[in-house]
Amino acid sequence: MRWNEAFSRRAGAAARRGRCGGFTMIEMVMVISIMLFLLGVLAVVVGSVQATSQRQSTAQLIDAIESALVMYYDINGEYPDLSASNDDNTTFYANDIGFGRAQCLYWHLTSPEKGACMKSIPASAARTPPYKEGTSKSLPYLVDAWQNPIQVAVFEDDEKASLQNGGVPLVASWGPNGRGWDYGEFGGSTDLSSKLASKDDDVSDDLTNFRDLPEN
Repeated sequence: MRWNEAFSRRAGAAARRGRCGGFTMIEMVMVISIMLFLLGVLAVVVGSVQATSQRQSTAQLIDAIESALVMYYDINGEYPDLSASNDDNTTFYANDIGFGRAQCLYWHLTSPEKGACMKSIPASAARTPPYKEGTSKSLPYLVDAWQNPIQVAVFEDDEKASLQNGGVPLVASWGPNGRGWDYGEFGGSTDLSSKLASKDDDVSDDLTNFRDLPEN
């Protein structure tokens, strides 16, 4: 009888240990699953916060550039000439979409000779292109939060300038997808209304200072 009782106790203890071991494994799987779920949620939240922050910082940069351009006009009596040149043997990427104008814009807005209208530029908003053979230096250019060149168009015709965008130069970012128009072309005779009405995926995420556009 005693032997049977001892055997029963040992068997019961073994069964309890087995059950405890099984529950522990299930609990571990549950904990790992919950952790993976939380990490996934965290990644989505962080990505969303980062995307929002990038758009906000780029929008603020566009506003700052517009304000600097208006100040430039008040000081110099005209908006800057953004046609790229190689004066002073400086690298200008005139043939690369937007880069040449972004470089000229940087020079005009930071030059003491022109009033240094944009004295404080975040380090993340200025990028120096690689050295180009045959030049002595590379001029930085203004970039958005995705490191693409800021797009700018100064209207060539005074009458057109007074009608389009409230007379203020166009300032734009290609947005997260890094694709969009060569906004510099808008300085000519391009009809902005039809362009901006486009639902093209390449420009749907662009950030701009466009306003007061004519209805044609």
